[in-house]
Amino acid sequence: QLNLGVKLGLDATSQVYYSQLSMRGLKIQGDITRKTKDDWNTKARFQLVCSRMAKKLGQLEPSVNLLRMTASELEGQGLGAGEEYLDLCDSYREMGKWDYALESALRAREAFEAPQQSTQEAAHAKRGAMLAYGRLSQLWRLADQLDKADEAIRAGSVAAEQADDLSEQAQFKMDESRIYMTRGNYPATVTAAEEGLRRAILSRNDEKKMAAYGTLARALIFEGDYESA
Repeated sequence: QLNLGVKLGLDATSQVYYSQLSMRGLKIQGDITRKTKDDWNTKARFQLVCSRMAKKLGQLEPSVNLLRMTASELEGQGLGAGEEYLDLCDSYREMGKWDYALESALRAREAFEAPQQSTQEAAHAKRGAMLAYGRLSQLWRLADQLDKADEAIRAGSVAAEQADDLSEQAQFKMDESRIYMTRGNYPATVTAAEEGLRRAILSRNDEKKMAAYGTLARALIFEGDYESA
């Protein structure tokens, strides 16, 4: 129910309902004795979606606190907390806490790149690492650490190719275009943006496609091709 609520548009009545649902679920979780890895992972998954619901309801600080607590619990059991750190990264970015966001993205990458117990977990971790590299590339670019941003883009692009994820491939190309723009290499800026748009179109992700058109238009303006822009 909470996962569905995170995806829905909520009115005042449903906001109250989902807030109360989260609290009831968290109370139940608090009453359960945990002995196995699966027990702790089940609790973590529930708390993760509760944190997302809190964020959707505008309760950013409680969301962050729940994510930090969940990550600490998982790590205390010798388990990875990659999803939690990805969400923390996004929340800290929204709060303008860039250093915390970067630290969280690094922790996410570390968690996802750790050895996994099963083939299914390894596949999930590979995708998680790809998403962590995406966040790192953007954060390092904003911090003007372009060499590190380049490294993250290259690693993330490889992961996106392996996952056959055209949407993420497009995003990495857009990030690459922005780095070329920062360095003043405008022909390369346009080339990367064009490739990003091509992959965004193939992904059939309308939001990504609009972003790719914007990236290409900006690249063409910097190159001086105003008519194409």
